[in-house]
Amino acid sequence: MDGMAVERLLSRLEPFFAIADRGEYRLTGTPVDVNAVAHAIAIATASPARTIRAASAASLRSMPTHGGRARVLGSLGANIRHGVWIDIVKRDVDALRAALGDDRKTALWSAYAGSHVWRLRPAFDAAFTRILGYDLALHAWNTVEETAFSHLGLSLAGEPDRAARLEPLLAVLPAAIPLCRARDDAGAWLVLTG
Repeated sequence: MDGMAVERLLSRLEPFFAIADRGEYRLTGTPVDVNAVAHAIAIATASPARTIRAASAASLRSMPTHGGRARVLGSLGANIRHGVWIDIVKRDVDALRAALGDDRKTALWSAYAGSHVWRLRPAFDAAFTRILGYDLALHAWNTVEETAFSHLGLSLAGEPDRAARLEPLLAVLPAAIPLCRARDDAGAWLVLTG
């Protein structure tokens, strides 16, 4: 990669470095562009994203009980059987392994995790585990982690087309986190917003 390409790659990861430095993962309170979110999901997963079902983190946070939050998420179609991260892994893990090899992939993960993931994860958990419940929060975290790492790895491995598919989702994640495909509609996705 040339210097400009590395600079562009780092600029795409900058929001995650900032979250890690701040120690707080705050989704923006501004309205989310549902078309941009749907487009990002569709490109990353190669699956239709015709409808976005927004779950407001602020609204969930204001509910006093886990049962109430679970009912709201359930009414939106929440499930942990199908998330964005699963499709990313299915589409890109073999290409990433083939391009980098296991040793280089492991070394890249170690460097990536050491640079900010170990600080980003606690900020994410503090912001979202209570409101989503452990399983759905882990599902959401996997989407953040796999999107960023796969984009980084594919970019460095010289797979620009594969990496480009993840750029729209990478841009969305600081403001909205896709949680899962709705259990009652394969074209609908539940997305956590501010």
